[in-house]
Amino acid sequence: MFYLDFLKQAVDPDDHVTLSFIEHMIPGLMEHYAVKSAKGGDHSTNPRLDEQTKRKFEEKDDQSMLSHQLNGIFPTLRLVNLLEAEQLVDVPFSAVERQVYILSYLMHDVDKIVDIRGVETKTREDIENAKDMVAEQLRLCHVEVFFPNFASYLEDITYLVVNTQQKWGTNLHTYLWRLQLPERRILQLRRLCTYSDQVAYLVPSPSAILEDAETRTLTTILSELSDDQLVFAYHQLREVRGLFTNVVNNGMIHLYTDGRDGIWPYLFFSDGVVYIKRKSLQVAITNEQIVETVQAQLSRICAGTIKSHAPGFKFSIQGIAKHPGYYFEFLSLEEYAEMLAR
Repeated sequence: MFYLDFLKQAVDPDDHVTLSFIEHMIPGLMEHYAVKSAKGGDHSTNPRLDEQTKRKFEEKDDQSMLSHQLNGIFPTLRLVNLLEAEQLVDVPFSAVERQVYILSYLMHDVDKIVDIRGVETKTREDIENAKDMVAEQLRLCHVEVFFPNFASYLEDITYLVVNTQQKWGTNLHTYLWRLQLPERRILQLRRLCTYSDQVAYLVPSPSAILEDAETRTLTTILSELSDDQLVFAYHQLREVRGLFTNVVNNGMIHLYTDGRDGIWPYLFFSDGVVYIKRKSLQVAITNEQIVETVQAQLSRICAGTIKSHAPGFKFSIQGIAKHPGYYFEFLSLEEYAEMLAR
């Protein structure tokens, strides 16, 4: 399947957990959750919701459950890999912890998936019922191929499921819970789940990462996870104009990152890019640098297109070469001579 191959190519070949998740679970997620609404959408026929709740749903941009799941997981795993590569975590996340995080975030909206009002965990019976509900949904997506030992960590997963969102009614105390992972690690995994939930929906544009009040939690969690060493930055274009915008964005990425350590492109939009960078790194870019970089990027692309697809040369009876005038706009003298010699 093209989509799975595309995702695999974007993942580090040494990231076996993510590759296994793509191969074994995403096909099931696509089958069961691609048309299930996570945010927004039309809920007018849902008898369980009152009119006020229906209006709140309709006011939000629509997002399928599958999109919400994947848009949260992949940026978070990218962050985890970055933190570990830069040695900003005391203890790297184990394969089991990564698997527990992935499964927990996948099910953080399990109440929406099965269409119930909340998930009760006030008693042991409630917890067992919640575990059964989570396990049933995970098995639909072939969880046991991805994480054969998931049942041993089902209580950890369920605890994280019901505590991902920062809202009234979350049950953070661990009394009655029989967790396998240390509580300190559970708290870190919970922050990863919360981060995923926020980044999947609350960042509609590059500027939102710093300018929207709703995204402040992302900045806080990034600071917590990186020992206050990493921050967000962004560039954003005022207008989107087709393929030219892509050229500008790529030029800006090169301008920000070439020759600099400590800054990484992170989230990509049609009108810009969100970066993660070291707090100590100062980046100052002038308008002249932007113009020069974009011009150079555009010239390289146009020169490549001319060499590959341009009509070439015609010659008059006097032997004078004829060609479109734009050849000299984008080709160097050496490139022009190479084309002439073909």
